[in-house]
Amino acid sequence: MVSPFFNLYLVEVGFSATLIGAILSIGALIELTVTPLLNRYADQHHAHRRLYIGYLLVFAIANFLFGNIQTTWILVLATLMVEASIRPSMTIGMQLTIVKLEQEGRAMIGRIRSFAALGFAFASLVAGQLFGIGGYPLIFWAGGFLTLVSVKTAQILPTKTTSDDLRSNPVPRRRGFYYLAASQFFVSMGIRAGHAFWWVHFQENLGVSTAHIGILVAFLAGAEVPFFMLLDPLMKRFNPRITFIVGSFGLSIIFLLLGAVPNVWWLIPLILIRGILWPMYHVPVFLVASKISHPRNVATNQAILQITVPAIAVLLTGTASGWIFDHLGAFPFFAATATACMIGGIIAVIGYRTMQPIAIEE
Repeated sequence: MVSPFFNLYLVEVGFSATLIGAILSIGALIELTVTPLLNRYADQHHAHRRLYIGYLLVFAIANFLFGNIQTTWILVLATLMVEASIRPSMTIGMQLTIVKLEQEGRAMIGRIRSFAALGFAFASLVAGQLFGIGGYPLIFWAGGFLTLVSVKTAQILPTKTTSDDLRSNPVPRRRGFYYLAASQFFVSMGIRAGHAFWWVHFQENLGVSTAHIGILVAFLAGAEVPFFMLLDPLMKRFNPRITFIVGSFGLSIIFLLLGAVPNVWWLIPLILIRGILWPMYHVPVFLVASKISHPRNVATNQAILQITVPAIAVLLTGTASGWIFDHLGAFPFFAATATACMIGGIIAVIGYRTMQPIAIEE
């Protein structure tokens, strides 16, 4: 419900894109330093679900701060709390979900992820109505409350991602891990920058009002639902590496076109096409990371690939991307994000054979 509105709210209260980019870079530094340590601790002490719940609580508190206080330094703090919790919670939550499904013998990660997209679509429709009633504060209060509900529902997940006999004796990482890390660096550079400012672009350059952002987000999430549902049989025919590579190249094209569209109506076909491509990138990259990792360090590897590597990308480019958006405009900005995704896809192609699933010896 709340993710599209953080940066829109910051812009409304006077934050520039350059300043937002700088804050995102600081948030990336926090992700870079803190998240791997926490996930390593979870690996060593079987505290994965407990850490997941901790991330959710930090995110909930950040929402309540956004909903109640307009002091600049409090908003900066709340933004850093969002940056330090939203992606780490998704990463460890996805890994726990993968383990849960493997325990039950169900190859249905795409179908499960489709419910997340469906919830995102429904919440986005509600967000537009809430904005009309109580503005930004009501949206953030609702987001915080729903996150607290998620803390309760998280009890169905496994407590850990490893078994007792796999905790000790660290194992070396394979070469495919480093190819995937390099690919993630560039793809994440494009995705994180593009997603940070595309709602601002829709509002400032394409005339989408804040009240209608929720409708647009709901349409975007709803377009993903059927393709998340179809992803499981697709990955039985085409392995996740191929699907991930196609998704990376496709998102590159989508970002380039986003910067070129002349009005909001062009977003409709682009969002429909993105509804196909985003699932092809989003789920397979988690599965590839899981398959090339040993169970002893899978949570740590997921944190490195989904949090640390993207955080480095944002740390190095966050301020610059905000400056490009502020001073050069939408098309140069989205052309840069598209180029980054394209480079990441090329690296994945080069390292394709090294990213084969690991064989675990019992």
